[in-house]
Formats: sequence, C-alpha cells, structure tokens
Amino acid sequence: MFISERLIFLQLQKTGCTHITKLLSSMLGGHVATKHSRLPQWLENDRRYILGSIRNPWDWYISLWAYGCSGEGALYHRLTKPWIADQHNEIAKLWRPLYANPNDSNLFRQWLHLMMDINRSSELGESYVDTRINQFTGFYSFRYLSIFCTNTAHLFTQNAPENLQALQRFDAQYNRLKFCVRNEHLETDLIHALSQCELGLSDNFAAQIRSAEKTNVSLRQRSLTHYYDESCVNLVAEKDQFIIDKYAYQPPIFNLNP
Repeated sequence: MFISERLIFLQLQKTGCTHITKLLSSMLGGHVATKHSRLPQWLENDRRYILGSIRNPWDWYISLWAYGCSGEGALYHRLTKPWIADQHNEIAKLWRPLYANPNDSNLFRQWLHLMMDINRSSELGESYVDTRINQFTGFYSFRYLSIFCTNTAHLFTQNAPENLQALQRFDAQYNRLKFCVRNEHLETDLIHALSQCELGLSDNFAAQIRSAEKTNVSLRQRSLTHYYDESCVNLVAEKDQFIIDKYAYQPPIFNLNP
C-alpha cells in the first residue's frame, strides 16, 4: 500500500503495482506501508483518492506462475517449501516440479488445474479455503476482493455471497476504489486517474509516465496462446467471471489457420 498526502494506492499482486508505486513515489513523495495489504480499518473512512490496478485474468495466472518459476513469491514458497509435517512435504513434491521452466506450457496447464481444484484450496493459503466463495470464485478474484473491499470478514461467514450475482452486489457495496488502472493500458489509465484526483499532473510528469522503463519485466513467452489450451481458457472464464465481466476482459484468441 502506497500512501501520499492526496492518494492511496492499494497493491494487488502481479498487476503492475511495483511499477505504478515507483511512478507515484517519484511524483508525489509519500511512502510504502505493508505491501499487498488491504485498507486498514483506521483508513476506511479516509477521503483520499483510492487507486488500484488490475490485469487480464488469463495473463495474471501466467505471471503468478512464471514469478514462482524464478523462485519468488509468497505463493511459490508456500507451495514448494517442505514443512516439518509429512503432509506438506508431499504437497511440496507435487507443486515444485511445476515451476521448473517458465516457458513450458504443459507445466503451466498442470499448475493451473491444481490452482482451480477446490480440493486443493487449503494449500494456497491466505484463508482462501475458509470462505465459501472459493466454490465458484478463483484465487485471483479472491485476492482482488480481499485487497480492494472493506468488510471482508463477511466473506468468511455463513452469509457470504453464494453465487456470482451476490458477489457482484458485495463488490458494489464495499469496493473502495475510485479508479482501477488496467495493466494493459497502464500509462494511459494512470495519467487519467491522476487527472481525476486533481493532483495537477504536469506535461513533464505525464511524459515521464509514458517513457518510464517497465519494472520486474518477465522473461517468459508473451503470447497467451502459447500457454493456454481450450480447457484452461474455460477454467479461468468460469472461476474468474467476476473480474472478466467487471472489466470486460476477453479470452485468448487462437489462430485456427495452419
């Protein structure tokens, strides 16, 4: 979470948040509090402009997996590092080989099927297993709601949303974002957001945003169709329909020509 005098930026993992934070810090000063954290209760009624970022769900899962292939990320360490318990040693043996090569589409597809397996939700951590929205909602949508919404304790009660429509109502009521920067249009969206919150964005700063080098650039293959087959496309479409519908994301398009 980045905090400045006029703006708060909530950092959702693998959505360009490191790059956005770097840009905001250079322009606004401010400081970074706990990274990838939700809005604390003492800031829930704060009047500052609250910004977030988002990414195409099909691309997000590749990025999350590829980051793990470099030996990085809380999820990677949670899944692959043996614990004392024998049970987790077996879990680590299952997941670790799937991070062997960030350009191997077969490994990614196996990994994605495990990520979407409701019987393995406890292995992902972050209390994902403790909310019944995991029955119809993917890990990405869960993280989105956990960081950008208030009253998230409601997600862990018997009255938690039990279908997509109820989840959409929950988000409409509790989402705190004033604007969400799309990773695919990061520079344009960030300039628009800063203009909306009347920060006096100069032409010089706008030019800096457009020309800044990317941060944490992945070495993986860039094409979504390199990684996805029809089954995996449909998995994401089913489990992360909430984000897909809200931000009008489109699935990978396969070239059917030989």
